[in-house]
Amino acid sequence: MERRMKKLSKLLCCGALACMMIGDLSQVSIHANEVETKSSAAQIQASVEVLETSVFDNPDGTHTVQVDAANNEGVVWGFYEITFTNLSPDLIQFTNGETVITTTDISQDFKSLKNGIATIQIDVVSTVEDAPQARTFTVIYEVKDELHAVIDDVLNMEGHYYGAFGNNDDLLTKNEVTLECDLMNGIDYYVKPVMKQDTPYSFSDAFTLKVESTNNNIIDWNQSYDNIGRIGVFIPEKAIKGYGSADVYFFAVNKADGQQIGFRKTFNIVKPTEPEEPKDEVSYTGANNLLEKDNIKQEVIDMINSADKTATINLGFDKNSNTISLPKEILQTAKDKNIPLTVNVDVLGKKTTWTFPSIDNVVDVNLAMDIYEASNVAALKDKDGLVFAFHHNGVLPTGTTVKTYVGDKFKADENVQLSYYNYKTGSLEETKVYTVDAEGYVTVAIDHCSEYILEKAVEETPTPEPETKPEVKPEVKPTSDSNNNEYKGMEPADSGEVNTGDTTNPAMFIGLLVLSALAFVTIRKKANQN
Repeated sequence: MERRMKKLSKLLCCGALACMMIGDLSQVSIHANEVETKSSAAQIQASVEVLETSVFDNPDGTHTVQVDAANNEGVVWGFYEITFTNLSPDLIQFTNGETVITTTDISQDFKSLKNGIATIQIDVVSTVEDAPQARTFTVIYEVKDELHAVIDDVLNMEGHYYGAFGNNDDLLTKNEVTLECDLMNGIDYYVKPVMKQDTPYSFSDAFTLKVESTNNNIIDWNQSYDNIGRIGVFIPEKAIKGYGSADVYFFAVNKADGQQIGFRKTFNIVKPTEPEEPKDEVSYTGANNLLEKDNIKQEVIDMINSADKTATINLGFDKNSNTISLPKEILQTAKDKNIPLTVNVDVLGKKTTWTFPSIDNVVDVNLAMDIYEASNVAALKDKDGLVFAFHHNGVLPTGTTVKTYVGDKFKADENVQLSYYNYKTGSLEETKVYTVDAEGYVTVAIDHCSEYILEKAVEETPTPEPETKPEVKPEVKPTSDSNNNEYKGMEPADSGEVNTGDTTNPAMFIGLLVLSALAFVTIRKKANQN
């Protein structure tokens, strides 16, 4: 009873504000109940039908919402359990910080956070046995508290490009910003006040923003804003007048007492940079897993996407490694872009170039390889060549080529052959012939990685066809005997000289010689008989 009298005293001092009461949830009994109290007089329970709510202001700046009986028709306190629910926690706050409070007290104090229309729900339920009365009220309260804003609640001014990803805090942290701007067009750059954290009001609730430029030839921005909106204020469309630097002051002016605080910011207006030519090459030096780092991998992917016709990656390492990774995401990007990818690898000055002209299958590729004399391998000790030992395991994109230096072993323009060494069978397979270029490099094509041997190409000796010689007939010379009788016969070859140009069969020649002798004898006998 004493608490109720205290609340009524507040009502008399500050005046009650009428509020809306919306609908009943239930009315089970409307009969008043009588109970005994510590005083000698009996108190009568107020029926839910005569209950009403009111809101009034307190001298300390808080407010009170209260449930009571109209025209003092009965008592509420002690007869009802009352639940107060704050449905607008962004506008008002119960003094104990809770949003739902259940009590037998008929009132609840709250404070304002910011202007607006606040809603409080009140549920009353009878606590008297055999008197189940209940009712729900919805209290609407318009918060119009005078804000006690202080100028120190405004901490600074920040600026950003509208819609830009990331956060550019140059205006906030450095008090200056460089803006690229075409004088023929506006610029989507806005400035926004920075308020102290947990300030229970917005900038526009308490302050006016005043902007003053010190160099109107660069930025002609002189304007006041009573309401700056949610994101701040934009540089006016035609405010940029020239290229150069200008200081601009931003003043926060307290609407209540006129106090102000100013922030000086420097704007550097520059011409827009020309768009860069498409980038088609990147270079990195460092660890063997360079391309596996997320930031570098993304840079390479961006380069490939911006490349026009080809894309090149240059990698440099200061120590040998069995792993030089080329992630498949990079090959996938080149495949999607449909451009060839070249990777130049320099390990301690030894240079190798991998080229992927047309990527069909996408795999992680290990670019590491070793080159050593074939004689160092027991199975190849009789070979005079170089072993290409690739550390990648498995297939490669079709058409992959590898260019490396072999000038210490083979001469420029010399033909060499590359063969895959099959350890299982001990044989050399898939032999292909290449030519060492003028600088001592050879470019070979491989579709899978293992160990290969490069050696001097074997010149194929063609099988000669049999030589066909023309038949030479013996020369017929007229001869005569001692009687001057001429006859036809073959003059024998000089037995002391070999006629290397004569192809006459020797047996045939001897036969003709015998026949000539017989003819000579016969003729001689006939001559003697006569």
